[in-house]
Amino acid sequence: MKNANPLEPLEYDLQRFLMYTIVIGAICIFCGISIALWAQYQSHGASVFFYRSDLLGSYSHSPYAFIYNIALMLAGFFIFIAMVTLYRIKLSHKTLLIALTGAWLGISLFCMGMFPVNYLQLHHLATFSYLLSTLMLYFFTMAARTSHPSLCGYPIMFFSAIGFIVALTLLLKLNWQALSFPSCKHENTQACWILLMVWLRPAILLAWCFSLGLSVKHIIQTNPNISSQS
Repeated sequence: MKNANPLEPLEYDLQRFLMYTIVIGAICIFCGISIALWAQYQSHGASVFFYRSDLLGSYSHSPYAFIYNIALMLAGFFIFIAMVTLYRIKLSHKTLLIALTGAWLGISLFCMGMFPVNYLQLHHLATFSYLLSTLMLYFFTMAARTSHPSLCGYPIMFFSAIGFIVALTLLLKLNWQALSFPSCKHENTQACWILLMVWLRPAILLAWCFSLGLSVKHIIQTNPNISSQS
């Protein structure tokens, strides 16, 4: 019997590729931050959490900055490829917006790794781009919930909502002249809620990527119209 939809094998391959690339991007983020953070923790203790997370990529501050920066570039590359794949699947206009802003986020991550805090002005531009792209990505993800509940399930919706609130709060606190966040007005031994939100950003993105990968995996496993014959 002739296949009624000749594009089904292609869609199946694209969905699998999307799942793998977005998960690999999340793993790159996790490994880069974990290795650089552990190295800093060994020499500075818990005080490492009272500094901005982008100092992990400073070559004059972190001994494993090159690992952190390479991990950001790899994560940005794989997230960009994943979003191009999502764009190729073309589920709807809302998912196209997710794909476009996700690709923008991937480029921003790549630039953050290429231009760490040692290149201050370029780094501030890259982090500002990253902040705007995450804000829009989480917003479009929540907006796509009504039309694509299988893709935008409850886990990814939860992390999108938290990420949107964090990104919006940081955007409102941004120093627009320097494109940077204000410094805390107390000792480094005390917690700072702005720094806490800065640290939360990569954790939320990590969880968002894993949630998207699991959603795509669930779609592949439960869709009766696509088969593994491809």
